Amino acid sequence: MSVMQDPIADEQVPDLETERLVLRAPTPDDLGDWVSQIWGDPEAMRYMPGRDEEPEAFAAGVLDFFVEVRQQRQLGAWAITLKSDGRFMGHAMLAYREAFGEPELGYALGKEFWGAGYGTEAARAVAAYGFEQADVPRIFGVVFPENEPSWRILRHLGFEYERDVTHYGFELAYYALTRQAFINS
Repeated sequence: MSVMQDPIADEQVPDLETERLVLRAPTPDDLGDWVSQIWGDPEAMRYMPGRDEEPEAFAAGVLDFFVEVRQQRQLGAWAITLKSDGRFMGHAMLAYREAFGEPELGYALGKEFWGAGYGTEAARAVAAYGFEQADVPRIFGVVFPENEPSWRILRHLGFEYERDVTHYGFELAYYALTRQAFINS
């Protein structure tokens, strides 16, 4: 077992709650909404891996990965829902990546939820979980350099650009945030 897994090995991955959102375990019941909000929407998929796969198959594969992350307590993976009515909005994850030796923060929202601060709110909750509950020292996030809304979320949370990397088969910008920088922000 990796050192990254140890801090939460004996705990259930918790749901996370913010002022407007509930981040909870994804289920097979989410697949239809996941496809319509993210995987089946070309605009939402513009900066996502898996663009060439059938949306339903890709959604099922991501669900399997998220369930595995949660079951093996390799940090966490969540469906993002609107607190007021429970509507599925997208997803977020914090998953250890062996290739980089640290956990990756990832997130995606359906376009009807863009521009309202939900991405920042969800990403902040996941980063706080990583630093405060899972006790990780550093988190990274990768974005397409031209995906300004996504890198703005990372920068707003205090992530700093470090380098370009190849991840998911794409050339991406690698941003990182330390626990200390997060606490001080």
